[in-house]
Amino acid sequence: MDLLGIKVLNTTSAQNSKIASETNIVAQQASDIAQKIVQDAQGKSFEGKDQIKIRKKVIDPNYNGPEKRKIEKTLKLK
Repeated sequence: MDLLGIKVLNTTSAQNSKIASETNIVAQQASDIAQKIVQDAQGKSFEGKDQIKIRKKVIDPNYNGPEKRKIEKTLKLK
């Protein structure tokens, strides 16, 4: 590999690393927001609160509750 190829590879790697870092920051912020929403909901009383089923996995093809998410509905139809 010549020097130009190495330079391009290094530049691309640096860009990928920056994007990965920024993506991680967004994911952490989303997680923080989700935790605050859950904490707020736990402190409130509303109809059906005690009947909420929590999924063990983000994508759970074996989930037996009413399916509201499009991706899981698609997976179950296959």
